[in-house]
Amino acid sequence: MYLLFGLLHSEAAMVEIQEKLLSDRKVCGLQHNGAKQSQAKPYEYWQQYQTGTRSLQQLLNACARLYAPQQ
Repeated sequence: MYLLFGLLHSEAAMVEIQEKLLSDRKVCGLQHNGAKQSQAKPYEYWQQYQTGTRSLQQLLNACARLYAPQQ
């Protein structure tokens, strides 16, 4: 469990660094079309949540359906 927490903390630190580099336009993010499409839905859901057309529960359920393994 402690190993997992350490790895998650390291990953979170890297995300902050990558976000800073991307926002400063020092690194360009490359995405394939499939990745762009899969990123568009959560962004759309987040926008709906921010405008109040989607509740937090609806946001979480929609994202879970996107990323949950298909059975």
